Amino acid sequence: MLKKFNKRKDKRWPAYEKRLIKQGGGRKKSLNHREEIILTLYYLHHMPTLKLLGIIFGVSESTANNICKHSAEC
Repeated sequence: MLKKFNKRKDKRWPAYEKRLIKQGGGRKKSLNHREEIILTLYYLHHMPTLKLLGIIFGVSESTANNICKHSAEC
């Protein structure tokens, strides 16, 4: 039963699934990868507030938080 459903789904794929936003669209990153690493290292060494970190690197507090969280996971 499941195989039959998946086959039917695959045949109709283009008909019911359309992209709303072009691939590669969306907001561009404000810092490149190298700057994100420097921001993270600066944060780990000096431990400033995220607000101050954002001011130093020219990003918002929430962006600084996201970069630090993402770098800590890797």
